Amino acid sequence: MKKILIFLSIVATFLCVNSCTYAQVVPDKREIKLVVNPGQETKGSLILENLSDRDETIKAYFEDFIYSAPYAGIKKFHPLGTLKRSCGKWISIFPENFILPEKTKQQVSFTIKTPKEAKGGYYALLFFERGQAAASSDKGIGLVVRTGVSLFVETADATRKGEIKEIIVEKGAISGTLLNSGNVVLISQGTFNIIDKKGMIFDRGNIKKFYIPEQEQAKFTVNVTDKLPVGSFTLVINFDLESGKPIIKEVDFSKDKAGNLKILKITD
Repeated sequence: MKKILIFLSIVATFLCVNSCTYAQVVPDKREIKLVVNPGQETKGSLILENLSDRDETIKAYFEDFIYSAPYAGIKKFHPLGTLKRSCGKWISIFPENFILPEKTKQQVSFTIKTPKEAKGGYYALLFFERGQAAASSDKGIGLVVRTGVSLFVETADATRKGEIKEIIVEKGAISGTLLNSGNVVLISQGTFNIIDKKGMIFDRGNIKKFYIPEQEQAKFTVNVTDKLPVGSFTLVINFDLESGKPIIKEVDFSKDKAGNLKILKITD
């Protein structure tokens, strides 16, 4: 029992150190979205603030990331330059290594040199690492404490496009898939309305927010309330694309006395 308690104490202490100290050096932005022109330079900046009562050694560097299935926003990190849509190697940052005094702020500037052949969306994670690892020339030495800023870099002619497919009835719900058919990460919040024959909204709600890489798809589900009476209804599914026309699908369906759902018609 003592060994277990000691182990739990060590884990709790480690989590406390990471959660408490993680927030001591914070950027003023968690995401930076930029529209760029191929073959040109684009400049930007952010502010890094040291909230602690000690000076911090900071090292800035980039890694690749990609959203992982089921595409609810969880990122998977990869070494810089290993992913198709990587842009970290295009970006120079200043200052890259520096001391951030206690209770002060530092502007960090960057320049993106976009290749002429670039088209669509490109991505990188800008990490600010501090502590023993930041004082070393190598990443990952000692205790790594870092905070990240996601960079979304899109060319002016990028295509943001999606499709709702494969709509079926599934265990008292209506489900389908959202396909990203564009060339940027599709960030989309889904909503729904269930409308009766009189045109009145019987139920409404959110589906979920997706972060879908190009040519990937995510499954979504609309739970149909048990309070829905017997009869025919129209389900209107709407996915907002942040800019441009939303993706909308209308699904006419019925509910019988046994509570079974049946799709009657699907229209855009």
